Amino acid sequence: MSTGGPGSMIGFDHARTFNPSHRLSTATGITNVGGFLAALLAILLIGIAMDAQGAGTPRRTRSTRSASRSSPRSRCG
Repeated sequence: MSTGGPGSMIGFDHARTFNPSHRLSTATGITNVGGFLAALLAILLIGIAMDAQGAGTPRRTRSTRSASRSSPRSRCG
């Protein structure tokens, strides 16, 4: 997480250095969109990984609820 700021500064520096001045705003915009796209792809990949392992599926949630209802403590009293 702490490398995101310096990493984006390197990207903006490359955009400024290796593009002609009349295309500088376009290069900066593409660099900015690249950062947002990378963040969205990271969120997507984390979600796919969580779905692949079955974290938070409705079936798992229902079984946890039914197990808590059938506990001996809830029957007594």
